[in-house]
Amino acid sequence: MPWEVVVTFTGEDGKQKLTISVGDNRGILVPNATIIIVDGDETKTLKTDSNGLLVYQINFTEESRYIEVRAGTTDDLRWRARLNGPFPRQPRSP
Repeated sequence: MPWEVVVTFTGEDGKQKLTISVGDNRGILVPNATIIIVDGDETKTLKTDSNGLLVYQINFTEESRYIEVRAGTTDDLRWRARLNGPFPRQPRSP
């Protein structure tokens, strides 16, 4: 039973790589766990590998991209982020 979802992301703006893992209640990574990724307007269902990891590469040109990662079919294990795109952003006024 999935207990936690961990997402780390690396890379330059607009070309981030997500490394996703799902752990059980003992902290052991779960192989072949179902991962649902909402990447902008697209939803993908993928699985972790035999080591319990999934690497997901994102390439986009918008100013930002909304990403959601869910472990299994539950809404309880969810990670959300808005990742920066490759374009310079306008400074915001305080």
